[in-house]
Amino acid sequence: MFGLRIVVGDQEEGARKSIKDMLKRAGHSVIAEAGDGRTLSQQAFNRSPDLVIADALLPLRDGFEVARVLDEQRVAPVILVMNEDYYWVSLDKIKETGIYGCLVRPLSEVSLLSQVEIAWACFQRIRRLEEDNRKIKETLENRKIIDRAKGLLMEQRGLSEQEAFRLLRKASMDRCLSLEKIAKAVIKGEI
Repeated sequence: MFGLRIVVGDQEEGARKSIKDMLKRAGHSVIAEAGDGRTLSQQAFNRSPDLVIADALLPLRDGFEVARVLDEQRVAPVILVMNEDYYWVSLDKIKETGIYGCLVRPLSEVSLLSQVEIAWACFQRIRRLEEDNRKIKETLENRKIIDRAKGLLMEQRGLSEQEAFRLLRKASMDRCLSLEKIAKAVIKGEI
């Protein structure tokens, strides 16, 4: 795994330093840090990190709110850090929020680094799925446009579906335009 660009948020400077040291030893770079949730959110939006590590109980905006906002905007995956007692009372909240990992204090280097890798991999998988979903939607929309254009050609020129499709494909090749653009032109009455 290559080094990630990470933003760290914890109200205790010593905790931030400890996390930064562990991340640096693993080849990651901490590009910003914050002692409160508002600053952490701003840093994440301004710096576009690969990952954010946040204390769940940050002042001004807690780690859950930071995670929710960053997840909605797909800025970066968020790993929350908390004490064991708070973990158990927050379990339902953890499950509902856009959190990619959760660490319980005291942190170990192994648990931190494994959560970083898992969070990054999950975030990348979600991005790929969203891109695949976008492409599928686009393909379906294009298919609808082509079918509508075929229907118009069939109705206007008395063609079979196969003939209408061949006509669209020929126009696409002749004009060096995508089939979708030709279909849109047919629908607009330009062809």
